[in-house]
Amino acid sequence: MAGISMEIAGSSAPTSGSEHLISHALDTYGSKPQLHGIQVGVATYLMSKVQDHRYERITKVLQDTGFFTFAKSAGMTIADFDMAIDRAPEMKPMRCTYLHQAEYRDRAHHILHEDPILQDILL
Repeated sequence: MAGISMEIAGSSAPTSGSEHLISHALDTYGSKPQLHGIQVGVATYLMSKVQDHRYERITKVLQDTGFFTFAKSAGMTIADFDMAIDRAPEMKPMRCTYLHQAEYRDRAHHILHEDPILQDILL
């Protein structure tokens, strides 16, 4: 479905939301960039909580597959994710995602610092 969506749009926009912009910011400015899938997986969990959309299902899949355990071993930091949340809109300034709005960046920072799973997997 993602490939079909990209073909219709003529770009990767349908598959490149806030979670991908966080990953691109981590790649560009992070102290220790990781594999795209690991960064996007953590950011997907975060943004599902920000958007209050399907986070229970996403949490279950990421727990059941061992993703969170693996992500914890990557050594990613809360500081880098804080930075990436703020810099994400710069990655694609002409696109509009949740992180292009200050209220959702604030919510993302709050969740990043309060969520027990993120507190466990990020240094």
